[in-house]
Amino acid sequence: MQLAKVGRTRMDCAFILADPFALQAHKDWSLAVIDLFIKEGSGLGILSALQGRRPTQRAVVLSNYATREMRHRCAALGADEVFDKSTELDLFLDYCIGLSTAAH
Repeated sequence: MQLAKVGRTRMDCAFILADPFALQAHKDWSLAVIDLFIKEGSGLGILSALQGRRPTQRAVVLSNYATREMRHRCAALGADEVFDKSTELDLFLDYCIGLSTAAH
């Protein structure tokens, strides 16, 4: 897990399936951005591991593989949103800005 701080926003990055459990140990996160293709395992495993998160914590999928079927699978695992990297990046950024604006 890599940690970074940008202004007042803390960013955590999980690159393998074991990392969501470390992310859950940090109770102060507000947004998890999950790619379906990671070094080990699948982003679906990370999404599944985050199902017990608090209602204020958001989990979104940002992937090149955002097919209709995959969107349904992600929603079933608790994804708040699914964005296609190649066609919906602006929507993803608007979503993130909206969360940031709502939090302040």
